[in-house]
Amino acid sequence: MNNDSKLFLILLSIGLISCSGRPTHYTIDPEVSFNQSNKVENKTAMVEVIPPASQVNSDQGKLSLNADNDFAKSVKQGLIDGLIKSGYKISSNKHFSDVVIRLNFSEFSVVIEPSAVSDEIIVKGNLAVELTRKPKTFRKTFSRSQQLIVVGQANDSEVTGLTNDVVGKLLATALTDDSVQDFISQNMQ
Repeated sequence: MNNDSKLFLILLSIGLISCSGRPTHYTIDPEVSFNQSNKVENKTAMVEVIPPASQVNSDQGKLSLNADNDFAKSVKQGLIDGLIKSGYKISSNKHFSDVVIRLNFSEFSVVIEPSAVSDEIIVKGNLAVELTRKPKTFRKTFSRSQQLIVVGQANDSEVTGLTNDVVGKLLATALTDDSVQDFISQNMQ
């Protein structure tokens, strides 16, 4: 075996070992914050969350990650908890709700781009918000992208932390948006 073959085998082994320790999933558990000054009474909301589509590793070298827990259920529970603290009652039937809140995260991705000395974690998300109160419907989309470069390999906490930060900031931006607040206020009086 010549020196080039030995070097190739060593580099291949290092590459395989370095890939094996990277996360393959993230855990979603975003912090959902509300403006507590907008308390309501005797109003009912229904919440629906559309999760991201499953990501498939298609690019050479890039790792696409998926949630290892129920993305929609986790985001929905956080939103419901915040709505209850704001005075809303929660319904599972749109016909018995004063407002229906749909959060669509279908365009959301978490990717790791590995290199020899560092990993770059890239989280990109669009949140399409749809509020319905018969006969009116309001729609608005919010976008956010964040990157984190880590020395060595990315770990679970770095990926999960960045992902939850993006989801939490998307939710906070949407829930405190003036046009969203105006729509809810005008229709909830």
